[in-house]
Amino acid sequence: MNPPSTSSEFHRALPRALRYLSRYAVTRWELYRWLRRKNVPPPAARRVVKYCRKRHYLDDRVVLHGRIVRARRRGWGPRRIYAALRQRGIPHRWAERAVRAWYPPAAERKVFARWLRRLPPGLDRPTLVRKARARGFDPDLIARCWEVYRHEQS
Repeated sequence: MNPPSTSSEFHRALPRALRYLSRYAVTRWELYRWLRRKNVPPPAARRVVKYCRKRHYLDDRVVLHGRIVRARRRGWGPRRIYAALRQRGIPHRWAERAVRAWYPPAAERKVFARWLRRLPPGLDRPTLVRKARARGFDPDLIARCWEVYRHEQS
């Protein structure tokens, strides 16, 4: 039996992709990965992504900006946000640019200060450093803020 043509695969995958896009705001890379997980052949998956981009059903900038803003509200640092974007299949260059554009160092200091205020009193330095690194904050920022935290706790 002959394998199905790319055109028929495209026409089968397109309605599924549109239903998916009606529920979730995703980037082109996430849509492509999702289609591949659904066993859509690569040429058909690329055609579906191209079709959706051409009709402005996908807007990577808006999705990335929204994810970064939400992560900042959760108290995540830029390194953790970058890792989360990469885990979702966002290419290195795009993830790095997005974090740099929408998470400037001044914002990191504010988010870190807000996160520090929510910590329980009396944490020792190794625990605070471990927790802050897990949240994705800059090690230099953590070191500078340790003295402020210790001073406020005493």
